[in-house]
Amino acid sequence: MRTYLPTLAVAAALLVPASAFGGFTLSGDIEAVAQPASALPGAAFDTDGDNILIWSEGTINITSAVTVNHDGSEATMQGITPNGVASSNNVPTSVSGEYQSYMIHFDNPGTQVSKYASITFDTPILGIAFENPALLATDAYVPGTTYWSSNDRGIESNDIIQVTNGGYTLVLDMLNVNGIALDDIRVLTAVPEMTTILSWSALAGIGCVLYRRRNRS
Repeated sequence: MRTYLPTLAVAAALLVPASAFGGFTLSGDIEAVAQPASALPGAAFDTDGDNILIWSEGTINITSAVTVNHDGSEATMQGITPNGVASSNNVPTSVSGEYQSYMIHFDNPGTQVSKYASITFDTPILGIAFENPALLATDAYVPGTTYWSSNDRGIESNDIIQVTNGGYTLVLDMLNVNGIALDDIRVLTAVPEMTTILSWSALAGIGCVLYRRRNRS
């Protein structure tokens, strides 16, 4: 298991909420990136290792209640249709108010590939959108990125995801893309308490100082 990026300076920056990265530990075929301007097919994918991507969408405020596909309780879920509009074992829930939002995005133009990964968040998962209607409904509250409005966007047949670790970890047992469709999963977690934010900010400051000293030496 690895925490994304080795140096203290960069790791600290990754943990600052509402930044390009924040609040998670990664394992497997996944890497963190800055929030892209476009997540349309072919616009955001790993050109080197065909990895799944994750980015922070910052703190979002859902002003009108939206139904998402799962409530964050421990479960194993699987897509059961080829076009991302149905799944099994999930517990739909209504969400409204403020959440820390993360997008998990898997696109591999022109090639069929399967990947495995896990993400452990610093605050509990409160909602997950992984079918097209819930993704589209929550897109409206996420500024900064153009998302695909197609029906080929949610988890599909053979895609398996698990919530474990008391609702803090999302395991991607198998995300499979065929070079045409893509997989998007939006995870809503609790917004960090102010004390946590201040701790992260202090860590980021210490990391930057050490990073500068290392570069000078």
